[in-house]
Amino acid sequence: MPRQKYEVASIGCGIIGQAWTILFTSYGYNTKLYHPNEERLRHAIKRIKETMVFLERKGVMKQSGVKESLSRISLVTNLKEAVSNVEFVQESLPEKQNLKEEMFKEMDRYSAPGTILSSSTSSLSMTEIQRFTQRPDRCITSHPFNPPYLVPLVEIVPGAKTSKMTARKTSEFFSSLGRVPIVVRKEVAGFVGNRLAAALWREAIDLVAKGVVSAEEVDKAVYAGLGLRWAIMGQHLIYSINGGKGGMPDFIKRYGPGYSNIWKSMDTWTEISPSMASKLIKSIRHMQLVTNKSYEELVRQRDEKLISILHCLQD
Repeated sequence: MPRQKYEVASIGCGIIGQAWTILFTSYGYNTKLYHPNEERLRHAIKRIKETMVFLERKGVMKQSGVKESLSRISLVTNLKEAVSNVEFVQESLPEKQNLKEEMFKEMDRYSAPGTILSSSTSSLSMTEIQRFTQRPDRCITSHPFNPPYLVPLVEIVPGAKTSKMTARKTSEFFSSLGRVPIVVRKEVAGFVGNRLAAALWREAIDLVAKGVVSAEEVDKAVYAGLGLRWAIMGQHLIYSINGGKGGMPDFIKRYGPGYSNIWKSMDTWTEISPSMASKLIKSIRHMQLVTNKSYEELVRQRDEKLISILHCLQD
């Protein structure tokens, strides 16, 4: 007999808040979608329905999934009502420290003692945010990768005062949603995924700024080369296999000096200069896909290809 689904709240109705709501409801959870502006909520539910219809058409949601999932969403403009009588709250406000701190203070005030308060922040410290609550032990970061209803990874990042039970329950909750949670043991800026992405992006910008290749060619190197392997295994395992039967020890022995030369040639700047930004933006504007497709078309194409990859990985 399947366990009873408990209620959740999705705080904020932007792109990430909408995406979480789609995920929660598609797995049978009654979800309160909160924003103080009713018009913003109406716009959000329209976008949510459009996305659900698309996902159903692509076989991601079961038949009648859209109608059933939409029936599980309650639009709420009162925060106290939103976080009352729920067991899990996912906050997805803009990345502003003061907004997060104030929201967690209020969510802590209005929610039941056992409710887990989770943030979607991609860069802010939960240790700092939870200082504004009376029960910091139940506060945690659950950072998704967009769109979270398709991309499985969720980074679970406890703050200094987050309890082990909260971290365990949060990880179990996202596992029940078909996600792939990883628990980050130490708070670092950008956590794991965004640190890796930031390192790659700095070099990608540098290559464009120095005229080595265009932005479109950098992206081709990623999706037609590196990205294909990354879809099935991580960098450590890839290089371990490339080392042959000797694994990583042989890879380091064989290729370590070459990588050392590459790293020595890389710049280590920490800010995008105006000239770099100008060259990057100009190069991106000349990408064929950018000139031929609207933002909405690009998002749909991204999601369609993600779905195809996920189907292949499942097979």
